[in-house]
Amino acid sequence: TRGDLDGAMKLYQQSQEIDEGLGDLQGKIVTLANMASVIQDKDPSQAISIYADALRVAQGLKSPFDIANIMSMMSDPLIQTKENQKALESLIEAFNLFVPLEARREIYGTVARLRKLRSVIGDSEFDLLWKQITNSPLPDWLAQSPQRDQGMTPEKFIADAIQSAREKRTEAEEYFKEARRLAADSNAPKEVQELGKVLQRVMLGDKNVDLSKLPEEWAEAVRRALA
Repeated sequence: TRGDLDGAMKLYQQSQEIDEGLGDLQGKIVTLANMASVIQDKDPSQAISIYADALRVAQGLKSPFDIANIMSMMSDPLIQTKENQKALESLIEAFNLFVPLEARREIYGTVARLRKLRSVIGDSEFDLLWKQITNSPLPDWLAQSPQRDQGMTPEKFIADAIQSAREKRTEAEEYFKEARRLAADSNAPKEVQELGKVLQRVMLGDKNVDLSKLPEEWAEAVRRALA
């Protein structure tokens, strides 16, 4: 959080060595995933390599949940490096593993990443890649706007959260808890995690929060609410 990525990576490396010494492969998966998440903005290619290491450990454990979790998270740096087909293949496989496990939160996070990829590369390219990979048309649940099936747009959530904190309403606590959950959710897209961090700081009274990592429409919604 203070920008010392080298220091963070050294600590994660020590953690990984301890995991290996204990034979704690589950702990190693978590450590590797955290390392990749921390480094991916600075070096997405290295993040992909670290995620691949975590995936090999998960595959060795034959853990469908961990395999799916890593594959979903790995799509973020793959999108950054414009490896769109690999990102989509990874997300589809993650989704197909999560569904029989009834992992609702993880399914939601993977769907959010699918929609993010479709937004980044455009509907036409995404839909064509989907058909090539799955040999089937795009499903309705993915084609529809997320605003229609989630009931509240991100912009309205931002406005309501900040307004509730300003007016010290009782529901402000629930908005703060939700912002904290978003910030800590490793399965959510990076911009969603960043929104959670920003909202926590704004609701605590910080009026000079860095909005540069948010999508512009979300950043503008924060500015409007603060104004």
